[in-house]
Amino acid sequence: MGKPPATVWPQSLRVAWLALAALMFMLAVVSGFSTITDIRDEEPGIAVGTAGGFILFVGLLLSTIMLSGFRWIGLSRRISRCGSEYGEGIQIPTGRAGVLSLSVMFVGCSAYALVAVIASYSGLGNKLLPAGRDTETGRTYMAVLFVGALVIATVLLMFRSSTTLRIYPGGVERFTRKRMLFSVRRSEIFLPWDNIQNVVADEIVIANGQSAVRHPIIKLQNSSNVPDRMLLKFESTHELALMAKLFVAEPNTLLSLLRFLKDSPDQRDIVARPDARELLTPPPLRERFRAARQAKKAVSDG
Repeated sequence: MGKPPATVWPQSLRVAWLALAALMFMLAVVSGFSTITDIRDEEPGIAVGTAGGFILFVGLLLSTIMLSGFRWIGLSRRISRCGSEYGEGIQIPTGRAGVLSLSVMFVGCSAYALVAVIASYSGLGNKLLPAGRDTETGRTYMAVLFVGALVIATVLLMFRSSTTLRIYPGGVERFTRKRMLFSVRRSEIFLPWDNIQNVVADEIVIANGQSAVRHPIIKLQNSSNVPDRMLLKFESTHELALMAKLFVAEPNTLLSLLRFLKDSPDQRDIVARPDARELLTPPPLRERFRAARQAKKAVSDG
């Protein structure tokens, strides 16, 4: 494809989140050692509680590492070749780390809270509850925490969706799978390259106090008439929105590939090659961090 992809969405290193990740790592280590100690002391009930705390801190560690900027470190092994009625191509699924880490966090939190309540009623509350919290009020808080965390973990596992983007020489296919309780809803949309008029880089900005969280979106503006029932949020009949941040491919690299294929009809067969997945290899992480610093400096210099 020639030159590396332009940095439309800078990937910066967030030192504050990195420091928080270091703290979560230390707390996870402490919880892990506490679990081992409780097992050696033949206190299996308390060990379950400390193991829940360990799981909670591991989930927080994974989340803070991603928030610090360490995402899409290299070419994901989940990007693979695919074949269908549209020919040979490559497929890019959405990531699972975000939902997995959240689910792990809340499962661990619920386990810790439940064991803390049981231990408190058994006269061992000082093992898991902070000093002065081994009271009826403390037990009530832990019970509420247990129920709340368990409900959230259940919702995350039973109401989830996944998307797979398949890129062929003839066009782009999006396969979406939504799970709601015990039912699954599937939808498939195929856009021929000739119907794709433009590949637009956009983003959703969510204000968060004095800062803002930006979610990159790749919009495929097209001349196809996509039925309303197959559209997702932020989409219209002639515009599909790919939530780039959710895919296992680095957003700028994915955007660059889609634009290249749209603008180069004679080069579209490259996605059918055996090594086509290599097209989504992102630049080294240090280069992305450096590009983000340069972009920030350019903005501050005005």
